[in-house]
Amino acid sequence: MELNDLALWWLTECPNLGWTGWRQVLDRCGGIVSASLFGKSAEYYENSLGLSARVARSLDSHGPLTPAVSASVSGLPIRFISDSSKDFPPKIRLMKEFPPIMNIYGNFEILKRPTAVILCSRGPSRDDLELVKTAVDVALDSGYALAAGHNKPAYQLALLAAKRRAEHSVMVLDRGILATFDDDLRRDPLPAARIWGFGFESERSIVISPFRLHDAWIGANSRIRDALAIALADVIVAVQIRPGGVMESLVREAAERGQKVLADEASMKALGDCGAKPWAGRIDPETGITGTKFTRMS
Repeated sequence: MELNDLALWWLTECPNLGWTGWRQVLDRCGGIVSASLFGKSAEYYENSLGLSARVARSLDSHGPLTPAVSASVSGLPIRFISDSSKDFPPKIRLMKEFPPIMNIYGNFEILKRPTAVILCSRGPSRDDLELVKTAVDVALDSGYALAAGHNKPAYQLALLAAKRRAEHSVMVLDRGILATFDDDLRRDPLPAARIWGFGFESERSIVISPFRLHDAWIGANSRIRDALAIALADVIVAVQIRPGGVMESLVREAAERGQKVLADEASMKALGDCGAKPWAGRIDPETGITGTKFTRMS
């Protein structure tokens, strides 16, 4: 982790300071948080950065980035990027409210590849998951990396298929990276994936989190994870999306802002006239969709 990354890490680890505070500090600092910000007084943070007295005191007590503190994370192969960085993925700016700072582990170049996300509503049936498996294979056969969370059945199918087939994947988290990996970045966080190798394949995978390194999951994080995975996708494949749910709302938003959305028959009924197109097999980045329609597997 480089010095600039350490500075962003230091900022994000401050108690009582969330996305709004991170963005405010970045704005006041011209988008760059440097070591000069470490170890200032509460009065400085309040007056110069416009933070509340309570948050300024928290930042003051957070302390400077000492060698002892920095040594605990400086060896981690994790990057921190802010929304002012040239490396900040432009797709993420599609979100209604995108994270001002993210931490990333793995092959950053994967974010430049065509990417698909396979979405399914909560509580899928066995038949739903069979259809997800088919969609996953079609997306991989069509040359797409797969974006997915790590702890929902449909998402896990995507990540497992990518590892089994030695293809590229983007793991989007609803908690911190170190919390997900249980502080061991060498081990694949999905137990089922270890069948194809115990280690996490950082050359073919990338992990993205807009949360602190050790943040645990809370309910609101799930929607952020789903919105982030959707924003990263060039093609969104909706499988068994139910009407009236969070997933329907997120897919509608994506279609209405111009992202390509493909949907099975049930999802088309739920999504209505929002610009989604019927799923018809192979994804062609140039011409849209070719091939035969999906049928539910028995």
